[in-house]
Amino acid sequence: MGVDLGRKEGSDPPPFLDKMNKESQDTKQHDEEKSKECAWYNLMKVQTCNIVMYVPVQVHERELVLPLHALPWGKSNASEAISSERIWGIMGLLCPGVASLLSSFRLKKRGICMQVVSFSSKSRRLGLLVLVLLIGTCLSSTVGAHGVSVKAARTSFQVRQANWPSFGFDARNSRFNPSEHMLSTSNVSSPTEAWSFPVDNYVESSQVVVSGVVYIDSSSGIFLALNAVTGKHLWSFVGNPRSPTYSTPAVANGVVYFGDDYHVYALNAATGKHLWSVKANLVSTPPTVVNGVVYIGDTIGNFYALNAATGKHLWTFHTPGGWIGSAPAVVNAVVYFGDQDFNVYALNAATGKHLWTFHTGYAILSSPAVVGGVVYIGSGDDNMYALNASTGKQLWRFTTRNYVISSPAVVGDVVYIGSDDDNLYALNATTGAELWTFHTGGIVDSSPAAANGVVYIGSGSGNLYALDASSGKQLWSFHTGVIGSSSPTVVNGMVYIGTDGWTQGKVYAFHLP
Repeated sequence: MGVDLGRKEGSDPPPFLDKMNKESQDTKQHDEEKSKECAWYNLMKVQTCNIVMYVPVQVHERELVLPLHALPWGKSNASEAISSERIWGIMGLLCPGVASLLSSFRLKKRGICMQVVSFSSKSRRLGLLVLVLLIGTCLSSTVGAHGVSVKAARTSFQVRQANWPSFGFDARNSRFNPSEHMLSTSNVSSPTEAWSFPVDNYVESSQVVVSGVVYIDSSSGIFLALNAVTGKHLWSFVGNPRSPTYSTPAVANGVVYFGDDYHVYALNAATGKHLWSVKANLVSTPPTVVNGVVYIGDTIGNFYALNAATGKHLWTFHTPGGWIGSAPAVVNAVVYFGDQDFNVYALNAATGKHLWTFHTGYAILSSPAVVGGVVYIGSGDDNMYALNASTGKQLWRFTTRNYVISSPAVVGDVVYIGSDDDNLYALNATTGAELWTFHTGGIVDSSPAAANGVVYIGSGSGNLYALDASSGKQLWSFHTGVIGSSSPTVVNGMVYIGTDGWTQGKVYAFHLP
């Protein structure tokens, strides 16, 4: 017999809970305070507040700890769920003869919002006993290989991991992950090394993480896929063993795209199977994939648009200066990138038609971030520029004391950018005014990543840093070895970065203990 876990919106709690609810009234104020403190939990880790039962489950080969209770029923959005005063329990007969106190739930796409209910000690003991019985007898069959699926009559939900699918996180190249809720200013002082994976040569590219897999493009010419949680090798692809690869990959719709000395490749992201390849000349540009089109440049000034499904050439734009190492940003049907001919370009994304050019004082390896109608990009002329995205007109510039190869991260009204003068800068996004500076002790070709109030940056000093995004205060550091242009990736409570070993580099992963 199926069981309906739902309760109609606005209906009263079951009568058998009246006594329990009455007993909890004395501690209502305390519960509300604790609920506010513990309302949001990341899917990958939950803190313990009051007395809540948690269930270990497997998702994408990673053990998660999820609460057995879930969300307030009948709330239209997360904010309403957070502000709800309490969760009414309902009785669900998930197995014959086993009664369990559960809460109705509402799923949020990238996380689960929940509140904590505190019961009297007698109720706690009874509830825990019943929940333990429930866990042992009913949940093992509901956990699927590709997610958590809890089924009971008409009610089900599935848990999915967040992704960092390209160099810039999104098509804007914002390098800001709004879905990260595990690592924060309150706990990022304690990450430890989860794993490291040796690579035959240095790692200049950055790592992307999709569906629990981390993808690595190394200068050894071997493309790797590893389990993002354990570092276990999943598959490798060798296009040309004499061809080093520098291009940070991009993953879209189950396909991973990257370039090497001679080709742009598309592989099945799950198996590494070759799908298609297109001849090119030394591709160091991280690709960006938008609306079924791969945008990527090479070292002789060609910027390509390719059909993502077939590799078919759609259009090419040629710059006079040569080397394009800038990851394109695609916003509002316009593609933006920098070139070593000193210029920033804006093209029609559908046709490749030239829209505007902005000339800087030196070669550009920085990738543009396009946020709020503004293009933010660094240049080898020591400056960080803000340009009108529609016209290319300069809005402001900020001058450092050395090359700006680093690419910006943009969060709200703040832009974060590194410089070869050894500093990471936080700037007002509207005016370019300096908000704070952090000295890393080495050149900063690495690009910052921002998530949940923390900015992460690698340095030529060999250190990976976590800083308070508001103040620039150092919260954590780890010495990895020399960090070149590989940039941190922050997703699902983990931080990834590659190192330059010249003879042997590594990819590191860090997590909370």
